Amino acid sequence: MTITHFDRVGIEARIPHRHENMLLDHVECEKIDDTTVGRFSVQFGQQQPRDIFLETVDSQSALIPTLLVEILALASIVCTDYPDDSVIIFASISNFVIHRKPSVESPLFGTVTKLKDKGNFVRCRGVVESNAGIIADSELMAFIIPKIVLADEPGAPKLVELPECTTSIPVDKTRFNKVSDMVVCDEIVRPFGDTRLVGKYTYPPTHPLTKGHFPHTPIMMGVMQILGIEDTVTAGLGPILLNGHVTGDCQIIRSDGALIADIKEFVTEIIDGKGVFRGTKKVVFRESVRPGDTLLIALHNIQAS
Repeated sequence: MTITHFDRVGIEARIPHRHENMLLDHVECEKIDDTTVGRFSVQFGQQQPRDIFLETVDSQSALIPTLLVEILALASIVCTDYPDDSVIIFASISNFVIHRKPSVESPLFGTVTKLKDKGNFVRCRGVVESNAGIIADSELMAFIIPKIVLADEPGAPKLVELPECTTSIPVDKTRFNKVSDMVVCDEIVRPFGDTRLVGKYTYPPTHPLTKGHFPHTPIMMGVMQILGIEDTVTAGLGPILLNGHVTGDCQIIRSDGALIADIKEFVTEIIDGKGVFRGTKKVVFRESVRPGDTLLIALHNIQAS
């Protein structure tokens, strides 16, 4: 059995490219034979500025719930051995469930358990908790690739039919509970109808998270793509439904027809007109999003109640 402790300095040495979105303070990795278990913790309001990841709910600060899966992803990277000339890219998220609001009044902690690796693929299962109990759990799969491959021009993507866009309604980002940089919907281009709703978003080259994800080869964080679901729901359904539940599927499509991500069976709650992501059965990330790319967030099979 081997136990390795990582403080902030050690974590940054393991993930030197992600300081600006470092949602970890301490990780303890325990290796027993082929099994690795990581125990992590993170506290807000003290060491590192993390305001970009917070929202205000009922006059109190809370972590944007979707970011819980980012904590699990970062902890799993710390507990994975990989070459210095490589990076870890997350390919899918499965059975992601958010059980309660992640308050930042007390520390968040939890575990990630690495499942059996296969080739360059890494699989893990994780849980985020607080003193109030389990907050979220999920399974993740990633792959290790050389940095030089990440910088290369992407290969031929899977092309899909672009959704019909019938309007252009700008999104007022001041009505969201979070900073505008984390609102992943610029306009509604197809209002809700016939179980469909489409938002549009352009990833700006000046976005504050481009610096470290990744240096010299910026790509959009996968968790931001998921944020596009709740933000499109807020902009397109929030004024209509006010309070309720929205379920469905989603395709995130680049403006040239490239399928960026496939999301199955998402669940979003609407509270006072604002969408709150509660989970999804499966997210598959197919292509990277580069600064300047324009995305269509195409929700379909929507059931609203």
